Amino acid sequence: MLGFLHALEISAAFVVAADLGRQHFLLMADLTWIQVVDDAVKIGFGATIAGAFERRTAMLTDITQSHEEYFQLFLNYSSHLRAIASFEENPRALQSPKFQEVKKKVDAMQIQLADKIPVLFGAQAKLALLGEKKCEQAANAAVVGIQEALGWINKGGSKCDAAKWTEMANAVTEARNAFYQELRAAFDRAPKIGRS
Repeated sequence: MLGFLHALEISAAFVVAADLGRQHFLLMADLTWIQVVDDAVKIGFGATIAGAFERRTAMLTDITQSHEEYFQLFLNYSSHLRAIASFEENPRALQSPKFQEVKKKVDAMQIQLADKIPVLFGAQAKLALLGEKKCEQAANAAVVGIQEALGWINKGGSKCDAAKWTEMANAVTEARNAFYQELRAAFDRAPKIGRS
């Protein structure tokens, strides 16, 4: 009999413990469900915010690339014009295949420069959408500087004097540097999510 009572006590203790465990489990399940929802909301908001900042950074990167391609194309174009000027100093060189090759490149680059203008307008529109007014103005000044230099080149052709070339190149470089300074500030205004 004593063994039976002892077994009954153990069985009753197990039932009480199991019931308490079940209640504890249900309480933990409720807390876990709340924590899961809370974590999901936090992750969702965090991802949305991070996505918005990633989008901003991607837009600024595209803007940078568009303007840098235009600047590099302008530099390449102007250096090819200087090469044409050196050919023109020797009339025989104008008949050379090398001169014809450079001339074809210059003609192609003129078209490429013109084709880049709508891309630059789009890039400046993105700056406006991002609320980067100073950066937009600096981008416009850089493009206008290049356009003015191209106008000057087109008037003088390859016969422009070296002092004016240097002055023009310096003005374009200053406008480009001012634009990149504003662009750097625009990148810095984006929160440093995921960056250290």
